[in-house]
Amino acid sequence: MKLSRLFIPLLSLFFVTLLQGQAAPTDNPVGSWKWINNNTLIIKTDSTVWQDGNEVAQWKWIDESTRQFSVVWPTGRKDTLKLSASGNEVDGVNADGEPVSGVRILVK
Repeated sequence: MKLSRLFIPLLSLFFVTLLQGQAAPTDNPVGSWKWINNNTLIIKTDSTVWQDGNEVAQWKWIDESTRQFSVVWPTGRKDTLKLSASGNEVDGVNADGEPVSGVRILVK
């Protein structure tokens, strides 16, 4: 078989794999986020939220089936958020009803 006959299918498989790795939806908020105030937050599987190497909050599911979760800050204030269908955005409100949002930082 000629090498050129294998090249196109292999190249196509490479790009499909690459795109799936970057755009795959996720069903949880675990990961790195650019928050509305430009802070970078890291949400971890152990229910902690980190910023600049320090634990700054706790997160938990409110309703996993609807992708709603909360972030509770040390002051007791709570953000109520919903993870988008793509898994790459969160939107919600803080304790005062003001908008809160974040965008997932995709790893390349």
